[in-house]
Amino acid sequence: MSFRKKIYITGFLLIITWLFAGFYLLMHYQRTQELTDTLIPFEIVKLKSIEYLRRHADTFERYWSPTEETPVHPIVLNQELIKFDEEIQSLIKLHWESKAFWEAHGDHVGSSSLVMYVTGLIWYDTLSVDSERIQLSHLKELTAQLRNSAPTRAGTTIASTEKKILGTIHEIQITIHALDETANKILEQKISYISHRGLFAKSIIFAVFTLAIILITFLIIDIHRILQSIGGIKTITSAFAEGKLDERLPVEGFEEIRTIAVSFNAMGERMQELDKLKSDFFNKLVHDFKSPLDNIKQSADVLISGITGETSDGKQKKFLEIIKKSSIQLRTMIQEQLDESKLIAGQSSLVYEQTDIRQLIRERMELQRPTATARQLNFAVKFTDATFVISCDRAKLSRVMDNLLSNAIKYAFPETTISVEIEDRVHEIELRIRDHGPGIPATMLTQIFQKYVRIEHNRGTNGTGLGLYTAKYIVELHKGRIWASNYNDGAVLHVLLPKSPGQPRLNH
Repeated sequence: MSFRKKIYITGFLLIITWLFAGFYLLMHYQRTQELTDTLIPFEIVKLKSIEYLRRHADTFERYWSPTEETPVHPIVLNQELIKFDEEIQSLIKLHWESKAFWEAHGDHVGSSSLVMYVTGLIWYDTLSVDSERIQLSHLKELTAQLRNSAPTRAGTTIASTEKKILGTIHEIQITIHALDETANKILEQKISYISHRGLFAKSIIFAVFTLAIILITFLIIDIHRILQSIGGIKTITSAFAEGKLDERLPVEGFEEIRTIAVSFNAMGERMQELDKLKSDFFNKLVHDFKSPLDNIKQSADVLISGITGETSDGKQKKFLEIIKKSSIQLRTMIQEQLDESKLIAGQSSLVYEQTDIRQLIRERMELQRPTATARQLNFAVKFTDATFVISCDRAKLSRVMDNLLSNAIKYAFPETTISVEIEDRVHEIELRIRDHGPGIPATMLTQIFQKYVRIEHNRGTNGTGLGLYTAKYIVELHKGRIWASNYNDGAVLHVLLPKSPGQPRLNH
């Protein structure tokens, strides 16, 4: 699956989840608030009415108590019974209104069998509601019975009915007490129901956040994988830019990364083929130049020696010497180019020997001195008394010094000094070739060691753009490092070499 599809699917799931959670929580809040605002006042009014009935029942008991010294007038007692009966009627009405409202709205809060099963919610006890209805009906019957047993005028004896009336009142008190317990139980069940709905809403929120965290975590892991792939691509392309055309990207990861890897590897194969064709053509061309150049040199030698007859004047001899010298120089350049191409192509190995770097530098400086003198340049060396004998391939390291000194001679200003410094770093030595010239642009400090790269403002100088690349290649074969820097009035080329082949190079 591509990373783009994965992002789209993850985003879609997050949006759907959040929309569902938001819609559910909004509906839950509205309906729960509706139940709370309506049902709780219902139940509180019912409890107050029951408390009112209980107080009146206690009053009736005192009225009919045998110890009562001042009897209550029957008219007053009848009025109290009427009020008691009206309160019961009001309580019955509240009971039916509360039941009807709960049945109409409670189901919508989440009383479906699936939700009830998942959340563990239990519908408030139907038996409790039925008991409340039965208790209210029984209370109404007892009140009617009490009214029928009460005296209708003052002075009427109640001795024959006193026991019966007190029994009815006592039964009314018991029924009111049971009704109070039932009403409290129903209230607790409804509050518990609404509370459980709140817990379910919290569970929904927790589930949504958990899902979001899981999806985001997977997304972060995928991004980390992509960054790792990009890091690998950066490493391989950097090596590719340095001329290591055999480097390839692993074809793995997301579809986009695999596509890039396949395209890059195909490009690498093609560039390797072109590079090989170029190298083969160059090597053949250089090889084919050798014989004609040897013929020119030998012909010049014959004419100069006079084997075919003396030259007519000194000018002809001078021109023959120039021809001979130029053919030798061109032959040497061609051989060097051939050796360099073989080295870059990896067809050369290192032959280690103990080498005094100070002596090697002096030798290479003496060979370069005529060119430096022609450009009005001087050489200076700065060595300490430390031992600078290292194990290296003397011939190849000589080429490195030739390339670095030649580079400094090309770009140094006339009448300045090129200095060579050596510093001992315990297990390594550092060479520094310092010139006084235009310096190196900051953006080119690393690029100058790449194949065929030359500094723009030095295009007028001769060169193939392979000198520093070859030097870098040889230094790295020795497990060393080469880099460039600028200072106030010129450039410095640094070479760091281990003193022995098995000595690990330190980071500086």
